[in-house]
Amino acid sequence: MTTHRSSRRTGGLAACIAAVAVVATGLSGCATASTPATELTREKSPLFAILGPLSGPTGDDGRRELERKVENLIAKCMTDQGFEYTPTDNSAAAPAEDDGESRESEDWISKNGYGITLGEKDGAAADPNEDYVASLSDTQQAAYYEALHGSVAETEEGATNASKPFDPKTAGCWNTAYREANGGKGDFWEDKKYAQLLESMSELTTKAEKQPAVKAATATWASCMADAGFSTMKKKSDALELASQKHGDLYNATDGEVNSAESVDPSKADLAKFREWEIDIALADFRCDKKSDLTQVALKAQFELEEKFIADHREELDQLVDAYGNRK
Repeated sequence: MTTHRSSRRTGGLAACIAAVAVVATGLSGCATASTPATELTREKSPLFAILGPLSGPTGDDGRRELERKVENLIAKCMTDQGFEYTPTDNSAAAPAEDDGESRESEDWISKNGYGITLGEKDGAAADPNEDYVASLSDTQQAAYYEALHGSVAETEEGATNASKPFDPKTAGCWNTAYREANGGKGDFWEDKKYAQLLESMSELTTKAEKQPAVKAATATWASCMADAGFSTMKKKSDALELASQKHGDLYNATDGEVNSAESVDPSKADLAKFREWEIDIALADFRCDKKSDLTQVALKAQFELEEKFIADHREELDQLVDAYGNRK
C-alpha cells in the first residue's frame, strides 16, 4: 500500500484566514450562525470588531484570490526545487450546501455534523498532487514534504517558539509563499512585541469559563451530553476536539506501523462510519447547548471581559492592527 503524508488535509487556507481574529480572542469556529438579532453571536465580539482587519482579505472573493496566489507561488517554489506541484483550488471543493449561513442549524448539522469531512471524496484523494507523491520513493517523498513544509526540526520548534525569526531557507514553500502573497508580512502571532498582549487575550476564554454562570451552564451541557452517550465531555470544546482527533486518526493509521510522517486514505466504510458518529456527537452538542443555553451565557461573559480588556489595552490593540491588519 502506498503511504504518504498529506500536504494539507483539513480546513484550507481561506477558512483559517477568515477565522484568525476570532481564534485570537479565544472564540472558536469558522462557521456563522443564522440567529435572531437579539441573540449574541461570535461576530458581535467587541475584540473582533477591532481585530477584524487581522483576518486578512475580506469576503470570499478576496480570500480565494489570496489562496490562489499562495498556491501558484508554492508551485513555482516546488518546481525550482525539482518537484512537480499542481496548485490546489480548495474553494472548488466546497459543496453547494455549505452556504455558511445555516451551519449551526439543526437541519444542517443533521446532514453534515461539524462539517469536518465536507469536500472529501469517499476513499479517494482530493489533493491533485497525491498520485505524483505516491510515485516517488520514500526518500524522495521525505524530500518533497521537507521542501513543501520545511524541515521537521523547524516545524517542531516553530510550534514552541513563535518568536523565532522567519528563515526562508528552512521555512518550506508553503510558509514562504504565504508570506510573499501576504505582502511580505508574517503572521502577527510571530511578533514577540505582541506576545504578551496575545497571551493575555487567549486567557480571556479561560477566565470566562470560570464565571459561575458559565460553570453552571457547562455542567448542564456535560450532563446532557452524558445522557446522549458522550460521558467524557467536560466542556463544550471537548466535543469538536474529539471529532477532529478521530478524523485525524483516520489518516494517520498505517498498516500497523506508527509513523507520524506517513498516512493512508481511509476506506469508504471507515469514512461513512466516522461521518455517522460525527453527526451523532454534533447533534448532541447542538441540542445540549440549546438546553443549557451555554453559548449565550459564555458569550455574554466573554464579551464583558473583552470590553474591560479593550479599555486596558486599546493603544496596543490599535498598534497591532496598524502593523498587521488589512483595512481594505
